[in-house]
Amino acid sequence: MAVFDLSNPEQFDQLDWKILQNGAVSLYLDPNILEADCTWFRDRNYREYRFDGTAWLTREDFYTAMDQQLTLPYSSGNLDTLRDLLMDLEVPHESGTIFVFWRFDLFTRRFTKDTYNILNVMEEISRGFLLTGQRFIVLVQSNDPKITFDPVGAHPVILNPTENIRHMRHTLKKVNGEKNV
Repeated sequence: MAVFDLSNPEQFDQLDWKILQNGAVSLYLDPNILEADCTWFRDRNYREYRFDGTAWLTREDFYTAMDQQLTLPYSSGNLDTLRDLLMDLEVPHESGTIFVFWRFDLFTRRFTKDTYNILNVMEEISRGFLLTGQRFIVLVQSNDPKITFDPVGAHPVILNPTENIRHMRHTLKKVNGEKNV
């Protein structure tokens, strides 16, 4: 099955298309928008894995959370093993899979290099799944509005479609000197 059907122009307005055209990893600052987007994915039968970054005080906490959520056959324990396990993850062909990382800013603050490596692997895994017609998307929530990530898989980590549009409108109003910015 193709990832997207080119004969269906309506799909180009869908959230999964909008995210994947810019890479598999999408940043969220507003938790309400993230929750609304998670509902959109659930309504389309995406398999969802949720992770809470507030509980990750060590690298091991991250891997333990992955092992528990994914019910992996053996412990991931490190990035290379996690990559191997994720490559074997069952991703529904008729929909896809999303990973939702809440409060990723806390983990990023503690383990910046690890965060980059994790997101890079997730982007790599998504690209591999796309080759077989499967959708794998990563949604990263941060309470830090100044958070940035280096490009992962040669793709920049940008704001999700809804917040990106709001940010652009706000910036344009500011540039044009409009009131009520």
